Parts: sequence; C-alpha cells; structure tokens
Amino acid sequence: MPTILFVEDTTEQRDLVAMFLGMNGYQVEVANDGIEGLTQARKLRPDLILLDLGMPKMDGYQMMEELRVDETLRDTPVVVISAWAAAKHREQAEAAGADAFITKPFELTHILTMVQKYVPLD
Repeated sequence: MPTILFVEDTTEQRDLVAMFLGMNGYQVEVANDGIEGLTQARKLRPDLILLDLGMPKMDGYQMMEELRVDETLRDTPVVVISAWAAAKHREQAEAAGADAFITKPFELTHILTMVQKYVPLD
C-alpha cells in the first residue's frame, strides 16, 4: 500500500484528508510541522508528501529545501496544499521543489486525483 505523508498544522484538515485517502487505498501518516515532517519523511520514505506552507517551527518552503538536498528524499513528489494562493507563493513553492499546488479551501476529490497522478494504485 502506498504511503502518503501529510504535513499540516491544522488538526481537522489533517484528519479529514488522512481519513479520505485511507478510505481510497492509501496509508497516510501525518506530521504537525516541517521539523516533524522531515523526521517522518526520513523514517518512512513516503511515496508522496502533501505539504502545507504556513506552519510553526519550520514552514513548507524550508522543509522542501531540506527534502531536495536529501539523497533518499530528493525525488519524492511534493504536492503543496496551502491557503497562500498568490502567484508569488506558487512560484516560491515551485522554486523550492513543489511538483504541484492545491489551493485551500480544497475539494477532497481534487486531492485524491492529484495523489493518484503521482502514486497510482496498482
């Protein structure tokens, strides 16, 4: 079963997305911030990372920069899910290594479609 790591500081969104993706065949692990997210990513080596940008301790941009210099994680797809929707945020996320960008508020089916694009179920 493919593993998705969802790094999000809002408990309700984290739980909702994890439950929805779990019901659709994915193993979902969660982290509350970028520091915890990096630790989890290094331990789990997920197939995909869903990542918020605005988080305490370490934001999504900083986490992506760390991921992209890590030999074992640099090629892991990262889909940003953020309320920071201005063009500058998208451009900065892309420059930091994001593969795709979903704007909050989001549709769960849109997240599933994006996850399936990068991590199809067999």
